[in-house]
Amino acid sequence: MSLLLVRCCLLVQSSLLVQASKAPSLKETQTEERSCKGSALLHHKLQVERGPDPLIDERTKEVKPMKCGALFFLHLGKTGGSSVVEMLKRSSRSSKYTYFDIWGKTYGYNYSEDEDWRAMLKISASYEPRIVAQLHHGVPGLGCYFWEQELAPLQEKLEAKGCELRLTTVMRNGSARAISAMNYNHQLQALLSGVDFGTNSTPCEVANRSANQQAKTIVEGWCSDAASCAMPAACTHGFSDEQLLQKAKEMLSKMSFVGQTEDLQTFADKLLQVMSLEPGSVALGHDNPTLQKYVANLTQEDLACFSRSNHLDDALLRYLPE
Repeated sequence: MSLLLVRCCLLVQSSLLVQASKAPSLKETQTEERSCKGSALLHHKLQVERGPDPLIDERTKEVKPMKCGALFFLHLGKTGGSSVVEMLKRSSRSSKYTYFDIWGKTYGYNYSEDEDWRAMLKISASYEPRIVAQLHHGVPGLGCYFWEQELAPLQEKLEAKGCELRLTTVMRNGSARAISAMNYNHQLQALLSGVDFGTNSTPCEVANRSANQQAKTIVEGWCSDAASCAMPAACTHGFSDEQLLQKAKEMLSKMSFVGQTEDLQTFADKLLQVMSLEPGSVALGHDNPTLQKYVANLTQEDLACFSRSNHLDDALLRYLPE
């Protein structure tokens, strides 16, 4: 805001010089200055209310490479995360990073017994580790357990030897994500007829059942059913909407940056820069697509159900850190 005031006052002075022959009075000068300051304060107020200036292109923001440490990608379902993960696997080979897949590979999954998790901890103890890892299904939520119990202590150990821990994720419009998940389940149901993906439910029933899944995954984690992974008790008691939103915001504030599905390439380019690679040097690809024949035709009432059910996810999108 101070820069805007300086510019504004310079404009006032310039105007006074041009009109020197008119010899403006002290009263006129003070009126101009008050108007200038008022405009600057109004601009600042609008910026606070609206967030970052939309004219600032996210692609121009420099992302510093990470000399050493761990880059964790929290994969939220149906946000384009599978495409990001495949890119991370390929880019790790050319950037001297070691990739780890930390997610529920088996029924009864416990992340602490996962071979990738154990190997990641071992490498993190080396002199200058270079780690990139996916956190996905079966990993306890950041807000209820995983940040405080695992990532924050690991961050302290890395920083003690001059390295970093960077955490990031991709989010999506709440309704679009939930509808995409519903359509994908229709496709899975056709391929895996022996498994019930809830495809006999109405769209509004699906919307209510899968409400605010991004916020819930960030805070509580996600499992297809309670028995499929060993989740800490703190992650299974549930949170009110107010608690869920607050805890999710706290976790997002700890992230280096957060991508959006609608501009996945910009997010991918930032990841590549963290790994000391050129933006665009490794292609994103398109993983886990849903065929058009499984895409539901939704009514306006259906769309309204999805919008109402995902209000917390959409509130998080408005909160995203720069």
